[in-house]
Amino acid sequence: MRPLHRLRRWTLPVCGLAMLMAQGVAAQDTDQQVTSDLHLDRKHDSAMAHYASYGGGLEEAAWRHGRVAMLRRTNDARRFECLLQQAQMLYALGHTEASWLYLDEAGHQAAAMGDSYGAAMTFVEAAIVAQEAGDSVSAHELAANARALVSSPNLDINQRAAILKRLDPAW
Repeated sequence: MRPLHRLRRWTLPVCGLAMLMAQGVAAQDTDQQVTSDLHLDRKHDSAMAHYASYGGGLEEAAWRHGRVAMLRRTNDARRFECLLQQAQMLYALGHTEASWLYLDEAGHQAAAMGDSYGAAMTFVEAAIVAQEAGDSVSAHELAANARALVSSPNLDINQRAAILKRLDPAW
């Protein structure tokens, strides 16, 4: 009986400590999300400045864009921009597989934000780069993502035509 009595004596303080720790973790998560926008905008600008000032620090700039994109919340509109710029830089460096993967992620980001045209055009770009990388299966899947967005009510007739014009008929 005595060990059970000791257990009860420690249960309340331990549970209280666990609750305080959980509140601290939740507050930390909230603080990280709240303070991130301005901080991440500065990091994004730093990545662009790094590329511009070093005139070829493309790999470092691409890495910085990727880091900023991963730190941004999924509902942050600038996350799409970071992913797109990272994919473009990786493509310029010759990393076609990584490039289309980030283009795919950027397409999903645009779709989640309600930008059907941006998402479809990004999926088309990803399909082109995936095809160039030799991954025809992924190219077909990415083209199918773009084709599915063509019927979106958010698009006007000119946007639909632009998307369909970019899609390779072989896909």
